[in-house]
Formats: sequence, structure tokens, C-alpha cells
Amino acid sequence: MRLTSEEKEILRSMGYVDWDLQQIEEASKVTSYTLCTPEERVISEMEALKFLERKTFLNGLARSTFSGSAYRKCLGRKGIVRIDSDCFLTSDKRMVIYTNFHESVLFLGEFEDEGCDTITLYFKVSPRFLALSSIDYENFTGAEISMEYTRGLKSARDVSVLIAPTVGKVCINWCDFNLPYEQINMLFEIADEALKIQSEEEQETETSSEDTKVVRLIDGITECCGFDFGTEQKIANYCPICGKKLIRV
Repeated sequence: MRLTSEEKEILRSMGYVDWDLQQIEEASKVTSYTLCTPEERVISEMEALKFLERKTFLNGLARSTFSGSAYRKCLGRKGIVRIDSDCFLTSDKRMVIYTNFHESVLFLGEFEDEGCDTITLYFKVSPRFLALSSIDYENFTGAEISMEYTRGLKSARDVSVLIAPTVGKVCINWCDFNLPYEQINMLFEIADEALKIQSEEEQETETSSEDTKVVRLIDGITECCGFDFGTEQKIANYCPICGKKLIRV
């Protein structure tokens, strides 16, 4: 199948990125569908769409693209549709799941636990990485990865990595995630860069805040409150009304 603009937006709302959409389209060309009732029977893509609500169908297709198969409940009737994309996983068109890893990660923030002396970094990632765990949710809207390490031991070897699907803004059932060292180091780089930018922005805000505390003294009169120092303007340093520092011009 060829994904429509609307279907692409639905998949993006689940957290999938453009690289994922290319893979899902490729997988759909060899994906098969089976209606699991007392008597199983193979059905067409159009029949699968009829039995499943479109969002559920796309969710299952995306899941099977990266894990091989998915099961989704029929809408308004008994039965389950099995979606199989095993052929795609063994084909030469299937790209390595870590391709474009950097582009599918967004740093969310860090948490410092002073009691345990640990630091945990949080990232929003493509749901395709859930395929590397045992997690499968029909209604997830994304996925998150956490990396916890002891302060002073910031290395790929010493970090604990977890992954969880998100439903809304809530993470459900964190589980261990075996992430290669190369990708762990990438996450550290992404976090370091984001924290550096955040620190620079905070410094700019502080500087801007300090600047608002400084006003001009023009011909002995404060620009902020209009106080006239008269003959005492030579010794004036602060506005006696608002307390702002004065700069003579």
C-alpha cells in the first residue's frame, strides 16, 4: 500500500518519523493478514482495514514492520487480525533498525537523585525501538528511553537503559533495554548538546534580567521614575523610588 497524507499524519502522531514511514510502506507490500477465528483464514489488506479501525490497522502494520508480527482486535465483532511482516524482516529492503537513530531522538530532560547520587536522562524516541523489547500496546502514542548512571561514572558500560511506551504523556511498564554502546554514546552527546544550549539560554535570560535593573540618569532625572536629583546628581547611583542602578548619559 502507499500511505496517504492522512495516514502518515496518524503514524507521526504515534511517534513514528519519516524514516519509519518509508519502512512501513515497504513492509506493507509483503505483509499478510489472517483473521483469527475458530477457523483461521487469510484475508486481504482491504478486508483487514474493514475489520480494524484505520488507526488500529496502521498501528498493527507499524508494529509488525519492526517486530515481524502484531495482533489487533476486530472492531465491533469477535476475532483478531494477525498481521505478518516476517518476509520484510528477512528481505534486503529492510534497513537496520538503528538507521537514522540520531534523527529519531529528542532529549526531554535530566533528573538528579541526590540521595542515590545518580543522574537519569530522558529521551523521546520512535516507537520502532519497542520492537527490540517484548512490549506491544495498541494505543501507545510514542516511546521513551531513560539512561541512569552514577555521578562520576558517565560511560556506556556503566549506564542502565530502560524503555517504555507512552500513552498520552504517561509512560507505562518500563523494562530493560539492550541498547548498543554506539547508540548510548549518541544519547549522551544529544543530552550534552541540549543541556549546553539550555545553560546558554538561562545565562542570556539572567543577563537580560540584570539589564532591566539598570536605567539611565539624564540631566539628573531618572529615566525609570522621573526622580530629579537636582544638585546631587553627581553622587546618585540608585533610583530612590525603584532601586534600579543608574547609568549617567
